[in-house]
Amino acid sequence: MKAKIWIFGFSFEHHGKFSAFHRLTKYLPDAIRKIHVKFPGARLFPRPLKHRVRAIYLQCAEKRLIREANRWRPRLVHFLYPENLFSCGCFQNYYKGSVLLTLHQPESILPSFISSRQGQAFIETAKRADRLIALAPHVVKGYQK
Repeated sequence: MKAKIWIFGFSFEHHGKFSAFHRLTKYLPDAIRKIHVKFPGARLFPRPLKHRVRAIYLQCAEKRLIREANRWRPRLVHFLYPENLFSCGCFQNYYKGSVLLTLHQPESILPSFISSRQGQAFIETAKRADRLIALAPHVVKGYQK
């Protein structure tokens, strides 16, 4: 896909079509590629297994995004609510275009990220992002520290 701007996001199945990802992308022009990662068959798995399978599914989606971004070279990849998204490592290690992160969690969650691989991947990506966006300026300052 030759779109120069890509929006990449994930929504939990219980959010349905009313998630912020769906509502925001509804208003974007068709020239922007919208990549929504959704976990099919989530209701088929028992809870402990569902979380593990979802994590693997997100890893595969992230790796596919990296491959496609290197192939099609969009100018910008915008991650909506990436705090729950990264799992493979720092996205900018593989992608050389601009990266924008729109955050939805308060900065108070950052200490809990230190002990998880996903959290570490998110922190590394946030450190190298070209821009961080949040609802309140103090949240961005907390993430930048």
